[in-house]
Amino acid sequence: MQAASGTDQVGRFDIMVDTDRNTIDTYAWQLIPVDPDHCPEDEALKMLIGKYHAATESKYNRILTHFPERYTHLARNQETAIGKIFSDAFKESLGLDIMLHASGSLRGQFLGPIMTLKDLQEMEPFDEEVYRCKVTGAQFRRMMEYMLRPESFDADAHTEFYQLSEGLRVVYSKKQKKVLDCTMYGRQIGDEELLRVGMHKFHFKNLKTGLGISEEEVTRNETPSVIATRSLGLLEEYFSAHPHLSAPAETRLVICEE
Repeated sequence: MQAASGTDQVGRFDIMVDTDRNTIDTYAWQLIPVDPDHCPEDEALKMLIGKYHAATESKYNRILTHFPERYTHLARNQETAIGKIFSDAFKESLGLDIMLHASGSLRGQFLGPIMTLKDLQEMEPFDEEVYRCKVTGAQFRRMMEYMLRPESFDADAHTEFYQLSEGLRVVYSKKQKKVLDCTMYGRQIGDEELLRVGMHKFHFKNLKTGLGISEEEVTRNETPSVIATRSLGLLEEYFSAHPHLSAPAETRLVICEE
């Protein structure tokens, strides 16, 4: 069986069963490193893989876009340059008011200055549907307050955190535990104003645990719909059409201590 992390070692568990008494007689356990000494290469399989290597390298090393520098995504509970780039890609491609891109869906810490198809798939390996729902301004503020509740700031927090897309600015007070300001391109978002919000399928189907609002509640505004069937395909197309990209400089999420 697989043991520890990745493919570094295999766990071997030998069990001797006494069939007369229907009990375990003895057992032994050992960890076997996956290295040339314990697991010699299969030459026939190696040659077979080699036949496909050139073709796969050609596909996955294709350059999608260039960045002026190397960007980072070092923490899941804060705004990042990579998070802003990816949320903007969905917003622009799908005609949304807001794209909430889950930080946890971004699985790398660094990207660029050249991004290949392989880099993209390693950064965001999930290829799933994207949903659009409509929420009011008041509901959106409540969603942000739930996302930014006190436990979300813990170093080891595993609460959901979302990267915000272009034009949106949210100011949150940690002391008051509330959103102080919520604007779109400098204009206050009204309580009854309906916003077109995009999310990946997994996160839309877990709205209650991720953002403190139920699918039933947002459905009362308008029936949610699938607006993209392959999120990874959408990103590949977007980055291919934008060969030179820079991370937006503006701060979209402002956290105040008071």
